[in-house]
Amino acid sequence: MYKIGDFYASPGFCTEMFTLFLAEGLERSSLPQDEDENVSVVEVKFADIPVMIREGKIRDSKTFAALSWLMAKEAIAP
Repeated sequence: MYKIGDFYASPGFCTEMFTLFLAEGLERSSLPQDEDENVSVVEVKFADIPVMIREGKIRDSKTFAALSWLMAKEAIAP
């Protein structure tokens, strides 16, 4: 796991900072969810990410930032 970068949640309004990390080599596991949780794993092909962003299917700012970083990194990879 390594740090990708930081970004402000709402610049100009607050100083809350998010830090993104990339974790590799993860394994699927199952943990009990809290009563008010609704969490599910969705696997997405890398090529589908730009389409999902363009179609508004990814609207969470943290997910958008992380996937945008990943796409930029892959675009300049040797």
